[in-house]
Amino acid sequence: REFALTTEEVLGDSTRVSLNYPELPLALNPGDTVLLDDGAIRLRVTGVVDKEVLVEVEEGGILRSRKGVNLPGASLDLPSLTHKDLADLEVGLEMGVDWIALSFIRSREDMLRLRQALRDRESDLPVIAKIEKQEAVEDIEAVVEEADAVMVARGDLGVEMPLEEIPLLQKRIIDAAARQGKPAITATQMLQSMMDNPSPTRAEVTDVANAVFDGTDAVMLSGETAIGRYPLKAVDTMQRIIMRAETALPYESWLEERKEWTSMGVVEAVSFATCELALQMDATAIVAPTESGFTACQISRFRPRQPILAPVPDIEVARRISLFWGVYPHLVGIQGSVEEMFASAEEVARDEGCLLPGAKVVVTAGVKHPGEKGVPTTNTIHCLTYQE
Repeated sequence: REFALTTEEVLGDSTRVSLNYPELPLALNPGDTVLLDDGAIRLRVTGVVDKEVLVEVEEGGILRSRKGVNLPGASLDLPSLTHKDLADLEVGLEMGVDWIALSFIRSREDMLRLRQALRDRESDLPVIAKIEKQEAVEDIEAVVEEADAVMVARGDLGVEMPLEEIPLLQKRIIDAAARQGKPAITATQMLQSMMDNPSPTRAEVTDVANAVFDGTDAVMLSGETAIGRYPLKAVDTMQRIIMRAETALPYESWLEERKEWTSMGVVEAVSFATCELALQMDATAIVAPTESGFTACQISRFRPRQPILAPVPDIEVARRISLFWGVYPHLVGIQGSVEEMFASAEEVARDEGCLLPGAKVVVTAGVKHPGEKGVPTTNTIHCLTYQE
């Protein structure tokens, strides 16, 4: 049947819907495809009249407000950082958000524009690159280098590229992020059926577990908790899947595979040595006292079996580094000396129940030596054995 997409503000119904992109009629021609809601609804353009694009519904469905629009093959003069994004950025900064994510990036230049917008607002918030365009995939190494974290946004990515490519792209993006020490988030439709049902499908359970096996730092729920009927059950279900999957991870193999990263610099070498020592000693935890979160996050990239406890003096840093795989931040006072730093590490390990009699804990940090200038990088490893 026929349908219309209009750039005028109207109340949508079964005959037409309003879009907030005034240039839409200029971007489309008869025969072009329009996809709505991550491709759930497929339309074919039949004509353009003034501010309306006339379409034929090839695959219909229920369309809710604020769903995404994809125009495969169409060339859009639309920046990744829009006026609305800048307005949303202002709101986020006022609310004190911990991370800023940018959608539909095409290259590292998009990330640079976001960073400039943050500098203009005197903010140094970390930024997440949402990977959902083919151009971003093709420039993935540069995009990851410029971002502080990446998101595998499988909804739009699966519309922009062939579906059968998504599992391979997911692994590729997660691997690219790990090599550069950046966290990766796997998102979209992970427990989609729980929007309406109290239990997920077996395929969804496997999908969440496979993301963990791929080495992702975080898995993300969206519609399941935003508008779903069972948000708490969805969170509980995802947690149980993650916890079970983590018991079967190939920690030793991962550590061996990532040994080559030690050639990147001193920080990587010390972080690797910390994880290897924790493995050989069968330590109960790794403790990484840090002001910026840098030390804990560098250890995270090697995926140790042990939890990474991170004593930090800043609540904002504590919230931000929670995104990294295996990192458990703890808010503590600023340590004025090496002795105070190690005492704090021991206290945190004890509070977490990791210092039972005979237990071993590996502590690593950046210690400033006499005569050394600047902020110290991760350069010290210390072993604690708890005795009653």
